[in-house]
Amino acid sequence: MSKPDYLQLVTKYNYFARESVKNGGKAYLVKGKSDVFRAIMKHGALSKPSFVQRLYKNHGIDTFKRRNRRDNFTQLCLWITANVSLETRTFSRNGTQGQIAKDIGISQSTVSRLLELAVKMGIISPAFPGDKVATDKKAGLVYDGHGLPYNQVYKVEDDFCYLAGPVAGKKLEKAFRDADEKAYAESGWRLHERLLTVRNYLWEKTIERRIAAISEGCFKKTISKISNRSRAVKIILDRMIKRGEHLLLSDIELDRMVNTRLKSCGFSA
Repeated sequence: MSKPDYLQLVTKYNYFARESVKNGGKAYLVKGKSDVFRAIMKHGALSKPSFVQRLYKNHGIDTFKRRNRRDNFTQLCLWITANVSLETRTFSRNGTQGQIAKDIGISQSTVSRLLELAVKMGIISPAFPGDKVATDKKAGLVYDGHGLPYNQVYKVEDDFCYLAGPVAGKKLEKAFRDADEKAYAESGWRLHERLLTVRNYLWEKTIERRIAAISEGCFKKTISKISNRSRAVKIILDRMIKRGEHLLLSDIELDRMVNTRLKSCGFSA
């Protein structure tokens, strides 16, 4: 496709690209992401039959015979490519299913079904499946006190890169690997810790939206009102254990995560 088509789609699907264009800048994707984006634009996301065959062989699903479903899946993969963070491998921070649907121009229920298919294909997975297998519909789902699910956090797997073929795929896989090494060298935080940070950011924003304003029951305000540091630590730890966040963290990583949350609530390091 021509360059204007590429820039138009990047601008359409990526919020930061849109803001850049509004402010007189240019829309662009970093190397690796741009290679995969261009390849999927040109050939579609299902040009490699092995991924479709995997879906049929493992789950008996043959839904991509219909052209509109293939096209919708391609648009979803373009959106994911434009919005995935190289450092965390997740696109969840850049849009809810409703926002993805609005950008692509399809229904939210269609986005939900396509994400479920992508999980079954093994190209994305729930970042926190809990005690369920990744392909379980309820994997990673956590509900608030009113029975409403918090935002799901998906992680892009290496196989996603190869929807675009081996040449572009290797470039994106390398970009993920390089970004992971750089992020770890700078912060000492593993991918799991970085994903936890994304999930908690999303969940806190969800809570704030649902109550419309920070109330007395808001976690951050509750912690900030406590003067006893040990009491605050206990509340934070209890919450992490309830969410299962402690399971894959070492003692050092757990301490670091707790201290980070203490600082965000006004305690000194």
